[in-house]
Amino acid sequence: MVEEPCPLPSWDTPSPEPPAPAAPLSEALRADAVVIGAGVTGSSTALHLARTGKRVVQIEAREPGWGASGRAYGNVVPVSKHGERTLERIYGPERGRRLSAALAAGPEMVRGLLAEFRIGALLHGGGWLLAAHTPRAEADLKRRASRPAASGFGPTYHDARETADLIGSPFYRGSLVDPRAFAVNALTCARGLARAARQAGVAQFCNSPATRIERSGAAGWRVSTPNGEVVADTVFVCTNAYSDALWPGLARTVVPVRGYTAVSRPFEDGVLDRVLPHRHFLTDTRHLWSGIRKVPGNRLHVGAGGPPLAKSAGADLAGATRRVKMVFPELDRIEWEEHWSGWVALTGHQLPRILRLDHGVWAALGYSGRGLSFATLLGRELSTLADGTASRETILPVEEMRPLPCHALAPFVAAACIKYYEVADRWSVWRRRRRHR
Repeated sequence: MVEEPCPLPSWDTPSPEPPAPAAPLSEALRADAVVIGAGVTGSSTALHLARTGKRVVQIEAREPGWGASGRAYGNVVPVSKHGERTLERIYGPERGRRLSAALAAGPEMVRGLLAEFRIGALLHGGGWLLAAHTPRAEADLKRRASRPAASGFGPTYHDARETADLIGSPFYRGSLVDPRAFAVNALTCARGLARAARQAGVAQFCNSPATRIERSGAAGWRVSTPNGEVVADTVFVCTNAYSDALWPGLARTVVPVRGYTAVSRPFEDGVLDRVLPHRHFLTDTRHLWSGIRKVPGNRLHVGAGGPPLAKSAGADLAGATRRVKMVFPELDRIEWEEHWSGWVALTGHQLPRILRLDHGVWAALGYSGRGLSFATLLGRELSTLADGTASRETILPVEEMRPLPCHALAPFVAAACIKYYEVADRWSVWRRRRRHR
């Protein structure tokens, strides 16, 4: 079990989701499928399996949402980190288009589950506002807006004046606004999906880390925990960046780095009236963290920097303050109420993978910071594999496990890349300020 020294965030929506029952697995059970992990991927997989009539057991080492699912920033977006043309180049034209269509519909799928199971995770707002901080980024956003605009679907472009009105700041040169996207409290979302799985009939056990997976008979598998076991036809390993040695080699298919976020103390009434007046969640075209949003309680929620490989280091709150004041200089005093972090699983192409670990054993992992919508989708895709769905029918191909070469060095390479992006971001902002003096 991968340890997580940082506590879960305590801020919440007006309708918080309580923790799941903490009862561990303490007996031997038989099931059609066992799901290991109760983050978004695991709970979506368990829920969709149960809806097909499967007997499902879900085991979780700590509690639902304990890993990256409950520590995420909370953006539910209709795209990956790549455009449609890049996806077509990676996966081929047919699958690339199918994947883009599935991603575009992903937020609506998540929104539907939140409504169906009355999960109070939704942070009401005006969608996703992606702002350009340089002339090159401005031109890129214009190109991106022109392609979906031809079909009448997708984000809309706004010039500098319109963007200033939408953000409450003249800092940016232009922006895309995508109303399909929305924001959630990630922990409430993860806990709510776990409750949805229980309501669908999933036998869910917390504080039950899987300690061993081994064959049981000709076609089945035995998953052991400290005090019980499950024998099932199929196994789904949904542990993402928190994967350990449970399945040899799985943890070496991704690179774990730390992601940080923080919530401010409440501002006085009226101070935030001009900040993001339409309650968009804002990110920009810099390489690294740039998220800013208003959340209940008259507070700001931001993405933050911090040491990418540290297990327990705190967020760079001074850097977070500088980033907010760069966009909103009128905010004289920013105090931080809470900050937290968790492990993010990176892949080489910044896209997740569906892996076939053995006959009847699958995994999905490597969301690279875009997990809430993608993981919900891949939970649905994993559930179809239990019925023999062919790899060509899933939105991502089902691949054989291939650990990254020189994996021991990969985290340091990732940390070096993050440092390079940090310097590049600072340089681009400095050049912009110099031009406008």
